[in-house]
Amino acid sequence: MVEAVLFDLDGTLLDTAPDMARTVNEMRRRRGLAPVPQERVRPHVSKGARGMLLAAFEMTTDHPDFPAMREEFLAIYADNLFVDTTVFPGMGELLDRLEANDIAWGVVTNKFERFARPLLQQVGLGTRAGVIVGGDTCAKPKPFPEPLLFAAKTLGVKPAQTLYVGDDERDVQAARAAGMPVVIAGYGYLGDGAPPSEWKADGIADSPDRLLVMVFLYGGNDGYNTWVPYTDSLYYKLRPTIAVARDAVLKITPSHGLHPSLAALVPSWEAKDLAIVQGLGYPECTQQHYRDIESAFTGCDGTAFSAEGWVTRALEGASRRDAIADAVAFDVLDIREADPMGPFRGGKLGALQVYRASELLRSRHIAPCVFEATPRGRQMLARGKDTLPPLALRTRFPTDPFGEAVRATVELAAADRALPVIHLALNGLDDDKHHSVDCHWEQLKYHGDALKRLAEGLAALRSRR
Repeated sequence: MVEAVLFDLDGTLLDTAPDMARTVNEMRRRRGLAPVPQERVRPHVSKGARGMLLAAFEMTTDHPDFPAMREEFLAIYADNLFVDTTVFPGMGELLDRLEANDIAWGVVTNKFERFARPLLQQVGLGTRAGVIVGGDTCAKPKPFPEPLLFAAKTLGVKPAQTLYVGDDERDVQAARAAGMPVVIAGYGYLGDGAPPSEWKADGIADSPDRLLVMVFLYGGNDGYNTWVPYTDSLYYKLRPTIAVARDAVLKITPSHGLHPSLAALVPSWEAKDLAIVQGLGYPECTQQHYRDIESAFTGCDGTAFSAEGWVTRALEGASRRDAIADAVAFDVLDIREADPMGPFRGGKLGALQVYRASELLRSRHIAPCVFEATPRGRQMLARGKDTLPPLALRTRFPTDPFGEAVRATVELAAADRALPVIHLALNGLDDDKHHSVDCHWEQLKYHGDALKRLAEGLAALRSRR
């Protein structure tokens, strides 16, 4: 169980890149050189003066002028410490939640204390942090474990119960040496070396405030033809016309594999970004669509149901401040007329349903595209924060309704880092669920295509660039 969280500073807790870039560009100006774009130096910010001088002047530490240039950098930076530096979006809410749950937190950085402490004071975190460890606090900085061990000891927490979050490979190395679990700040600077997936961390967080993307397979999906038991003779005996041929199965384990239409998900599996959980269910399953969907929406056991959706209960009391909404849903959400909000039922959440993602992508405004909304959702919408700014993405998203909803999800997430939940639905291309995964007697005609659309949409979501 995690009892404390320690954060790196640059690229994890604070976005200091603008002021670090300002510093090296002042050095270049003094030498009659043109400024370098922030994008060029940004990956090197976590390495401090050493990284900045390398990025802006191609100067390594063995250069005879390096010591003097480093001192010049530090002197200029001291005068430009807090011009455009900001707390990363969502980090304030994350710290609020840690404190609300009595989880201690602190900062362990290689930035000298004389810079780290004033920065944290400027953003209002100096007195909230339980410990602040700089690059000169201990005899050895990261990647040595001493700073992390010192911080954990100061907080009175065992290293194994202390999570470290950082955006540089040395952060992972330091945490491993200290015996701490470690998560990479995937939104940070990340350097220009090996990709984070090769750093051997316990996970990668793409945002300080995690976004849950839910995918509703509208209707009833055929699980056996999705996660195929290709070594089970009974599977082929009982499905003589619709079973997936053994040679076509995308083999994942010695006994099970994916339907061939899910090929776009295989890279995610190989990169260990995809988990497959088998055997989920509940004891009172009836195979009756309407009753079972109530269990899915409310998280109840089938014998009693709640008036609130399970997401409503999960988000109760969480601070979302200036988010567009508490939840946004695309396509089908619920079939009820009374409180048709699916897992967002109960009236406590600000939920918005946009039926056609294509309309949002075209209009760039959420309000005119809303199909259903809770009272709180309309109140949040009335604040006028419904604009979807243009976003250049290299990823090619599928053009079917599900692919458009995935693209809208990525753009919404970029526009509002505080938005906690987005709900997608895989439906038929003609809005008939029987022409999607719930295809009954026409399975061979529709099921493979539906799974292909699902896989390609999720693969684009993973790329999200």
